Amino acid sequence: MFQFCKTKVIAIFTAVVLLSVLIGCAKEKPIKLGHIGDYNGICEMYSTSEKKGQLLAIEEINAAGGILGRQLEYLDRDGALNVDIGVRELKDLILREKIDFALGPCSSSEALALQAVTGDYNIIRISAIAQTEAQTVDNYNGTTSNSNYGF
Repeated sequence: MFQFCKTKVIAIFTAVVLLSVLIGCAKEKPIKLGHIGDYNGICEMYSTSEKKGQLLAIEEINAAGGILGRQLEYLDRDGALNVDIGVRELKDLILREKIDFALGPCSSSEALALQAVTGDYNIIRISAIAQTEAQTVDNYNGTTSNSNYGF
């Protein structure tokens, strides 16, 4: 009987150790960044430059170990300088790709539409190019709906 208990304890101990090793080896889930660029018309140059800068920063951050051990993953979509396409692409990034943060776009009209989407899904969005006051100044005085998530 003692032998049976000893075998059982060893089996449980081995299972716990193996499970701990497997859990420890599991990679941390990456932080997903979804970018809506506008790769045609007047915004092509700006969106391309923005993307290159973001990719360079992500490469450096990931090479240094990521953020709190989590790598950054970059997902890029073309908003085609069109509000409807930009909204569709952002919703796809949020719902299908499960992004954590949104970046872009170039166009201010597109940025306002994306601001409503990110607000609906509680996703922070940073727009380095689009500069309408409706997404920045109005953001802080509460006159823009769902404005707490756009910067």
